[in-house]
Amino acid sequence: MDFSRIVTASYFMTNSWTQLSYAMLYLYLSFDIVVMKGFLFSFGIPLLVGISSSSLAQGQAPASLPQDQLALIARRVEIGDGTSLAPGVVVISGGKIVSVSPGRSTPTGVPVLDLGDSVLTPGFIDGFTGRGLRSQPAAAEVARPNTGVDAPNTMWIANRKGISAEYLAKDQLQIPSDPATSLAGITTAVLCSSRGSIRGTAALVDLMPEAIENRVVLPNAGVAFSFRSIPGAGYPSNLLGVIALLRQVLTDATSLRDGVSLWEGAKPSWAATLEALQPVVKREAPVIFEANFAREIDRALDLSEEFQFKVIILGGRDSSAVVSRLSTAKVPLILSAAVGSPPSLTDPDGTPEQDRQPAAYRQERRDRWQEQATNASALAGKVPFCFSSEGAPQNFLAGIRERIRLGLAPEVALRSLTLDAAKIFGAEALLGSIQAGKKANLVVFSGSFDLSTSRVTHVWIDGRPVFRETTSPASAVVTRR
Repeated sequence: MDFSRIVTASYFMTNSWTQLSYAMLYLYLSFDIVVMKGFLFSFGIPLLVGISSSSLAQGQAPASLPQDQLALIARRVEIGDGTSLAPGVVVISGGKIVSVSPGRSTPTGVPVLDLGDSVLTPGFIDGFTGRGLRSQPAAAEVARPNTGVDAPNTMWIANRKGISAEYLAKDQLQIPSDPATSLAGITTAVLCSSRGSIRGTAALVDLMPEAIENRVVLPNAGVAFSFRSIPGAGYPSNLLGVIALLRQVLTDATSLRDGVSLWEGAKPSWAATLEALQPVVKREAPVIFEANFAREIDRALDLSEEFQFKVIILGGRDSSAVVSRLSTAKVPLILSAAVGSPPSLTDPDGTPEQDRQPAAYRQERRDRWQEQATNASALAGKVPFCFSSEGAPQNFLAGIRERIRLGLAPEVALRSLTLDAAKIFGAEALLGSIQAGKKANLVVFSGSFDLSTSRVTHVWIDGRPVFRETTSPASAVVTRR
């Protein structure tokens, strides 16, 4: 069969490389005519089977992304545990890392992608985001008491404002098709709602297209808590009410764990929250507790000690002020990647004298920002931490690089993005480092990841190519040895 003619005919019929790639995939699946499985050669140009450069770059992969065997050669391979190989070879097959070795020698008969001067790293893990989830439904109004008439002791049961532990992120996935996460080097994320005081059950998810099965790495990565309620009338309406409600719900979840009968007859709707909290009160899953100010962190730690649940602090802006307690309790943190802009030390030109801020006040604000922007450096070696995109992956890498500029060691930053993040959620056996047997979640940078000039050129998730920079010269160096 003259394959070149078929490809040429397909191109003129479809008149686009994106459509041509799907035609090539059809041919590959229909006729066993490709010598090197996973790659097609026509006119001397290698193309990934079924995935054009444009479709990969846009994150719009077809329903079946190949998991073919491939050897990657990089100038440097960052393992994720603080070590590296320069140069190094990583062989992947069937979605897993098969081998990792120094040098440039590759197994005989395995297709090779020489990445040139690029750097290969483990896929980054976004420690917390709501991006990629369907909106959480509004709280039910069923049986809400008329607080204008009476406020019975059981009011909290019917009026569960902001309490949604039963909202399961794993069942609400809606991963965006744009390349923002890939461009940030993010392959996996902890997804959960950011609404309410008990926000739902988070899931650790590989950020692959909707049609790919088995995207969920951990269906229960923790239950998200905060000291914030949701807008609207009803209880709770202030911080004291939120704390009281959290304690009541945790008390009842503990009672359910201990076999106490909490209802008669048919199971009420509010029982779903108590059931969803059983992994928490049994210490099988952590609470991901949003707390930024030092007093909030202390409150969260107090609750964790009272009810004996494992806790991860989300946010932690003032964490450097309570580092001793965090370290003693062995409580990890999920810090915001972004640090924002430093407050100005001067008033804008033309500010009237009466409107100018005191210099001491401006300096205090700058010092406060500096303390929060360097909290990761203060925690390094004392408390494990990872980073959150806060739903803005386009700012993720810039934030990490700014933290490095402010003093965070690049090797500490890389570990917090990879292996430390995986350990925090108990997934280090599956991902977080480039080691044989782990998932092939890999990212290629044009240079060291911490350099502002370095770009993401390739991304594999579970061994599937989900992103490729269309201008990357490495995309045309696939060979067979």
